[in-house]
Amino acid sequence: MHLNTINLELQGKGKTIIEMINAVNVFKSKLQRMTDQLKRKDLKHFPSLKVS
Repeated sequence: MHLNTINLELQGKGKTIIEMINAVNVFKSKLQRMTDQLKRKDLKHFPSLKVS
């Protein structure tokens, strides 16, 4: 889901390279936050990993 989001954001006409680089950098920041959360076993961004 997360990769699909960035993929869709980078598609389409009229996107400048600056906008695309910004989108990739934002995505990298989100990945880092999610990585940190996973290390703390915080699964709020990954509901399919939660154990009931």
